[in-house]
Amino acid sequence: AIVLCGTILAHEHTEATLERDDGDDVDLDSSLSFGLVGMGVHYFPDERGGFHIGGTLGLAYAVADVPASRFERLGGVGFGASLATGYDWWVADQWALGVIGRFTGARLHGEATDAGVTAEEDDTAAAIAVMFSVLHH
Repeated sequence: AIVLCGTILAHEHTEATLERDDGDDVDLDSSLSFGLVGMGVHYFPDERGGFHIGGTLGLAYAVADVPASRFERLGGVGFGASLATGYDWWVADQWALGVIGRFTGARLHGEATDAGVTAEEDDTAAAIAVMFSVLHH
């Protein structure tokens, strides 16, 4: 069975680092919020079984506070994708509880202006998550 779905993912990275063009890593000293909103599709090889694989394509964002910088925030928006695999266990006629492993990645672009100075950034963000799910069939 093929299932179409809407997907909203949000990740909070509490110890985020920034890799600069010169190769140096900089601790942000703040959390980084990263998310994806899009349309997804999941494939269940056996309609009565719980194993499934799927993915999502959509709009991604990332934002972090940067207090020691001329610009108070960094981040941007762009294209994102997510791949997932999981298993659901039936708990009622139309309901299942499950677990999903998911990788999400995105290419982002941001721009900020302060006192006539404009800064642009191009970023790559990624997250790996293990999540619990509630599914209505």
